[in-house]
Amino acid sequence: MGVRDRPGSSGTDGFLGRGRTQACLNDGVVSAASSPPAGERGSSGPPPGAGRAARHRRGRAGRRRLIVMLFAVFLAGFTALTLRLFVFPAADVPVQADAIVMLAGPGDRTGKAIELARTGYAPVLVMSTPGTRGCSAHEAPKAEVICFSPHPVTTRGEARAAAELAARHGWTRILFVTGRAQDTRARIRISRCFHGDLRVTVVGPRRLREWPYAIAYEWGALAKALIWQRSC
Repeated sequence: MGVRDRPGSSGTDGFLGRGRTQACLNDGVVSAASSPPAGERGSSGPPPGAGRAARHRRGRAGRRRLIVMLFAVFLAGFTALTLRLFVFPAADVPVQADAIVMLAGPGDRTGKAIELARTGYAPVLVMSTPGTRGCSAHEAPKAEVICFSPHPVTTRGEARAAAELAARHGWTRILFVTGRAQDTRARIRISRCFHGDLRVTVVGPRRLREWPYAIAYEWGALAKALIWQRSC
């Protein structure tokens, strides 16, 4: 006689089997939920090379800041030097001299030189009149007026002519009249030829729009005087 199953045993086993199956399924769901997707596994840290790229970006930003800072310092220094040399030069207060020498150029230099002569700052008025410029001898009745055309027709030529006249007449102090922007360069040129007491009075450009050209020209002419033409 075969062994019979006990009543209700199969139902119990089926219930227990279903419970175990459900538990396994629940464990699988929990494991699947707690596990990161396949594409995200191992991505908790920065990708390879991220640190190097960040350092490279910081380095480029630092270099840009340094370049901007250096350019700002250069621009400020260049502006200050330009103002000191050409816009606000060390002009002298007019004093008694042996002669007044007017250098040719823009601005009301003729009017300034004649005014100084009329006031009696010097008994001789020397005027550089290159080309077709006339000599205003009649406008300074209190002074002897000498007009000359420099060779070459430059500030260097005028400095040489003034030094020759000073040596010929025994002048030891000369009051020069020139443009404000030309003041620094004129002092350099004249001091190489004339070794007496040099005084300079200046006149400014007649119009504001003349300043950019005057400053640009003087930078080039000053470099020429300091680098290529260093003698009288």
